[in-house]
Amino acid sequence: MKNSLILIGCLLITVSLHAQKKQKWFFHSSNSMGLLTGDEGSKFSMNSVNGFQKKNWSIGLGLGIDPYGYSSIPVYADLRKAFGSRLWKPFVYADAGPSIPLPNKDLPKTWMNGQPAFDLKIGWIYELGLGVQKKLVGSTDFFLQIGYSQKAYAYVDNQNLRLPDPFPWGTLTPIKYDYTYRRWVVKMGITL
Repeated sequence: MKNSLILIGCLLITVSLHAQKKQKWFFHSSNSMGLLTGDEGSKFSMNSVNGFQKKNWSIGLGLGIDPYGYSSIPVYADLRKAFGSRLWKPFVYADAGPSIPLPNKDLPKTWMNGQPAFDLKIGWIYELGLGVQKKLVGSTDFFLQIGYSQKAYAYVDNQNLRLPDPFPWGTLTPIKYDYTYRRWVVKMGITL
């Protein structure tokens, strides 16, 4: 009986110590500036990801400004996994979500006759990469990451609506243009 009580006591102490080490999800915010480089040249971007972190995993929702190619506002899910518990920690990440195109003066909203000129379509963006983060003070980290990104968008040119259709059977149809931008991304920022 005495041995059983000692064994139960040791088991309870072990369970309580493990429960004290158990980490909870906590809120974090990562803000970064980056350079997008590809066939269309180089552009600077800004991003903010807000979400939750537990141990070496984090998940969040990101929002940015992406002026590469056709300017857009990406809204994406961000998933990260860090490795180790050292001062410098490597990590991998994946981002994906819709990219909302911004109005452009080169694409008028309507023709002079009042007909719609271009219909902008929401595209998709994804990014995969790796990086390293360094603890600065408290829960503040500096990070540097490099990745590959692809952004797609489309628009419909309603050029046949400029003038009345000369053919009564309506042979002219709108033309759809699809664009895909592939580029390398280098970002650095702060996680709070």
